[in-house]
Amino acid sequence: MIAATALFALAMSTMAVAPDQPAHHASGAASQARSFGQISTAAMKAWNEKRDKDAMALFRQGLKLHPDWNEGLWYLGAILYDHDQYSDARDQLRRYLSLNPKNGEGWALVGLSDYKLREFTHAAEDLNRAVQNGLGGHWDLTGPSYYFSALLLTRDGHFAESSQLLYVLKDGDDGRTRVDVPLEVPMGLNALGYAMLPEEVPADLVPLARQAGVATFARFEGRPGEAKNIFEQLLKQYPNEQGLHFQLGYLLLLEHSADGVGEMQKAIALAPYDFEPLLSLADYYNDTGKYDEALVDVDKALALDSTVVSAHVTRGRILNAKGDTAGAIAEFETARKAGTSDNRVLWELARAYRKAGRQEEAAQVMKELQQQNALPQTPKQ
Repeated sequence: MIAATALFALAMSTMAVAPDQPAHHASGAASQARSFGQISTAAMKAWNEKRDKDAMALFRQGLKLHPDWNEGLWYLGAILYDHDQYSDARDQLRRYLSLNPKNGEGWALVGLSDYKLREFTHAAEDLNRAVQNGLGGHWDLTGPSYYFSALLLTRDGHFAESSQLLYVLKDGDDGRTRVDVPLEVPMGLNALGYAMLPEEVPADLVPLARQAGVATFARFEGRPGEAKNIFEQLLKQYPNEQGLHFQLGYLLLLEHSADGVGEMQKAIALAPYDFEPLLSLADYYNDTGKYDEALVDVDKALALDSTVVSAHVTRGRILNAKGDTAGAIAEFETARKAGTSDNRVLWELARAYRKAGRQEEAAQVMKELQQQNALPQTPKQ
C-alpha cells in the first residue's frame, strides 16, 4: 500500500489549500465562501490529526460546494486508496485527472486502483500514462507503477519488456526504484514464458518459477555461470520445460557453444509455435558467418508471425552481412513502419542507407536518433 503521508506531501508541493473567492461577491456567496474555507481548513486539520473518516466526510462536503476543487479531489482519492476503497478512489482521482491530465502521480494511483479491481486492461493503460507523464522522482509511486506494469506485461506475453522493468526494480536503477516484494517468481514467469500473474501460478510450480527467476537475475547481473548451473539443475527435475531449454540454450549461444543449438532445437520441438528460439538460432548463425542457415531460421520465425519487428531486424542484419543492402534496407524499413520505439532499428537503417550511398536518407534517420538522445556514435560504413 502507498503511504498516505508521502502522497499528501507530494500534493502539497504543488497545491494551495483552497481557491480564493472574489471579494465583490454578494453576501450569500460570501457566506458560502466562508463556509467552504472553514470546511477546507477543518478537512486538513482532520487529516493532520489522522482522523481519516472525518477528513473524508469534510472533503466530500467541500466538493459539494466546489466540484472542481483540485486539492479536495486529490486528498479524498488518496485517502480512499489508502483505505482500500479502490473504486471510489479511482472515481475521485479520475475527476482530478480531468482537470490535471498530465499529472503522472494521479495516473499512477488510478492505475494501481484498476489493478486492485482486476480491471487489467485499464490498469495497463493508466500505469503507462503515469510513466509517460513522469512521476517526478517520487519513488513511493515509481516502484509500484513499474512492478504492476511488469506483471501486466507478463500476463500479456511481453516477457522481455517485463523482465527489464523487474531488473530495474531489483538493481538496475542504483537501488532508487524499489518495491518491498520478492521479484524472483515474476521474473521466473518471464524466463519460462508463462503468461500469468504470480498469484495464478499453481503451487507445485512456484519453486520452479522462483529458481528460474534467481537464474535470470544472475544472468542480468553478469553471473552467467551461476545462471547456467541453475538452469541445468532445473532441467534434471523438469526435462520437458520448454522455457528452461530456451534459457540454457541462450546462455550457451552467447558463449558461441554449439551445445546451445541442441538446447534451442529441444525448445522448438516442445513449442513449435514459439518464434524466439528460431530467432536466437538465426542470430547465432549470423554471428558465426553461417548466413544461409540463419536465413532459414529467421524465415521460419516470420512464417509463424510476420509482424515480429525483431525478426525483420534480424533478417535485415543477415542480408546486410551477405551483401544484399537493398534487401536489408527493406527489412529495416518494415520494422520502422511497425511503429517500434526501438532505437536499434533506426541505427541499423542509418548504417544500411550509408552503405547504399543514400546519404541524405541516412542523415535524416541520424537526425531522428539525435532528437531522441539516442546517438551512441557515428555509424561506420
